[in-house]
Amino acid sequence: FIVGQKEQGQVITQLREADYTQQIYGTTMLDDPSIIALPGASGAIFSSRVVNNGEVDKAPHPFFSRFKARFGVDANYYAAACFDAATVAMESCRLHVESRLPLRTCATSLKLDKGATGNLTFDAKNDVQQDFVMKKIVEGRAVIVPEK
Repeated sequence: FIVGQKEQGQVITQLREADYTQQIYGTTMLDDPSIIALPGASGAIFSSRVVNNGEVDKAPHPFFSRFKARFGVDANYYAAACFDAATVAMESCRLHVESRLPLRTCATSLKLDKGATGNLTFDAKNDVQQDFVMKKIVEGRAVIVPEK
């Protein structure tokens, strides 16, 4: 199991160059095009947040087509998460415009259904609750591993 940022790609490459053949497991940080494209990354399995771009839900969130039209590239998880965070903040302000409650109190009372990163709620400690999926790198692509 490896944890890190972009350096995970170098670690995977070095492991494969050293003839390491065991299964590689990682975190969401492996969900990066530069890592997924590495020849030695094939077969790695990692947890990832849901991105509602059509890979889980067949009706992608409109954010993805608007992002691509504006910037010319596909949106990644981080762009989608920022969009959802801004949506929660703006919706909190809209719903509580007359309130003097702190923004956090307003935001954590919301439930965001079918956001760009799927469903988003907050628990009793105000921590974000979101769905995860398991992905496997296959032939230069990260594909969702079906639940058993």
